[in-house]
Amino acid sequence: MFLTLDLPAAPLFQDELEKNIIPQVPLTTILSKYDGIQAQEHLAQRKRYRLLHPLPPYLVFHVKRFSQNKFVSERNPTIVTFDPNGLDVSPYVEPNPGEWPPGEPIIYDLVANVVHEAVRAKEDVADSGEERKTWKVQLRDKGRDEWVSCQDLFVEKVQSELLYLGETYLQVWERRRTPKGKGRA
Repeated sequence: MFLTLDLPAAPLFQDELEKNIIPQVPLTTILSKYDGIQAQEHLAQRKRYRLLHPLPPYLVFHVKRFSQNKFVSERNPTIVTFDPNGLDVSPYVEPNPGEWPPGEPIIYDLVANVVHEAVRAKEDVADSGEERKTWKVQLRDKGRDEWVSCQDLFVEKVQSELLYLGETYLQVWERRRTPKGKGRA
């Protein structure tokens, strides 16, 4: 299942040190789009979203980081914070006692995180506006129970606590297997 997540608008102002403020938002906050309570307004319509059973073994989250205005494509630098283990999606799922016991958590674990990185093309120009885009993928190695970051031919270990420090663009979550008698997997 492919879900698009909308980031809050990037701040327009700078902090007192003339540096841009990089906001942070928890993953559960932008997932509230699918709680069935928060209304999304688009043109003259209001829509509410809710996930339905049965949920697939994998969820793919697309963080809508790029937007197009009349003149240029804009990038939202907001950092999405998350715990790679134990995302409970039950608050976003319409209850169906025939599929899953009400009140039981539906747990997913992160297996891949694609991160966007913008690097200035020219270091000597203060505000050239030119950025070179690079992409990294962070993968969980289940056999070693560790995370690795891959960019082109470079592979390096990364701590799970530091995964959210990049500009997350795409995430793949795997449904956790439940023991027998605890619900369906």
